[in-house]
Amino acid sequence: MPVPNPEIWMQSLNLNNNSCHKDVATGGTQSLWDSTANIFLMGKHQKENLKQRSRVVSADVTFQDPSIGAHVLMEKSGLFKPQSENDESTRTLPETRMHDQATLQHLTKVLSYYQSIVSPQNNYISCRAKLVSTIGSVGTKCPRWHADHVPVRLVMSLIGPGCEYIPFTMETHSINGESRHIINRSVLNNLEIDDTILANEFIVPPNDVRLVKMHTNIDPVICAKAGDAVLLMGKAWEEEDNGVLAAVHRSPKLTEGEPRILLTVDVAD
Repeated sequence: MPVPNPEIWMQSLNLNNNSCHKDVATGGTQSLWDSTANIFLMGKHQKENLKQRSRVVSADVTFQDPSIGAHVLMEKSGLFKPQSENDESTRTLPETRMHDQATLQHLTKVLSYYQSIVSPQNNYISCRAKLVSTIGSVGTKCPRWHADHVPVRLVMSLIGPGCEYIPFTMETHSINGESRHIINRSVLNNLEIDDTILANEFIVPPNDVRLVKMHTNIDPVICAKAGDAVLLMGKAWEEEDNGVLAAVHRSPKLTEGEPRILLTVDVAD
């Protein structure tokens, strides 16, 4: 497909929480990530049964230069193949090469954006980016409400739903003169039970969420969409005494056969 114009492409990056993917089933124009999903999801496993392909591709790269990191990550994931003038098997049409370059620019911008947030004074800090493609419920990696033990993490779903999170500004609400805390952080940090459903009810009580929605018409739980670049501050940057608290989030529920491609970016160890 042709590369979208710059305006559409900037929207697809979605650093300002806009989305530009279109429904393939309706015959609408696909975004770049939608069109590359066919390559990413099928790839070498095209002949395998759908239910058997629970995790199709996992690729990661440690980088300092975001353009190099994006290039290597695309090569490892199978989204990008170097051109060889002497090898007919690797030669592609001009529009495909443009498609690759636009995708590369997109991914480079996302990685560069993360670097600018985590270290504004050093844009070449060492970071680690990872792409994971899954099909079905195996893509729900972390269904329990939690905070990551990292400085800050970028989470971006390229295909499928994004993570669910509660913004810090939505944690506390005054309802009929009574303060309601959406997140029980004492339970979050100390609860030791394996039952995820029960744990979630203790950490983020459903009744409190419903009360907030009923009185404010606002859902405190944000469900990120494909293309949303979500920055989640982790416990390494948490300052409890100053009220600076780590972001609480979880993976979305996925149905059988539902594909998901997830990009995460962290500071390298």
